[in-house]
Amino acid sequence: MPQWMNNSDPAQRKLATQMGLEMLDRVDELWVCGSTVSAGMQKEIDHAQTHGIPVVPQPYLLVEREYVPPRDLEME
Repeated sequence: MPQWMNNSDPAQRKLATQMGLEMLDRVDELWVCGSTVSAGMQKEIDHAQTHGIPVVPQPYLLVEREYVPPRDLEME
């Protein structure tokens, strides 16, 4: 949500978090990408686990919002 909301504004941050959790309730699984789990990501992981949504770690890297596949799975 940072593209549309001001993450520094507590009210907007709270609204964005609520919106994210509502979207999460509509997915089949949660993919976790990257090697660092932020506090917000942890909240989503906890929410998914509490609601029976599978949490699937992904070995992919996210670099500057660009998908980078692992070397052994290069896309053509």
